Amino acid sequence: MYLSRIKLNTAKTKTMQALAAPSIFHGALETCEKDGRTRKLWRIDSLRGEDYVLILSEKNLDLSGMAVQF
Repeated sequence: MYLSRIKLNTAKTKTMQALAAPSIFHGALETCEKDGRTRKLWRIDSLRGEDYVLILSEKNLDLSGMAVQF
């Protein structure tokens, strides 16, 4: 199991849209896995005034695209 964390940039319009419509985060997470779909658990969390996406997955995901997007 892998636990990953992406810091969200709330100054970006796309991030604010995703916070209002979590299906945007879901879609972005599905594109992080190239060889099939596995179960991923994720949630939005705050720590010391910063917002993060926490992701628990069975495989090591390529989250670089998602990190740039949000």
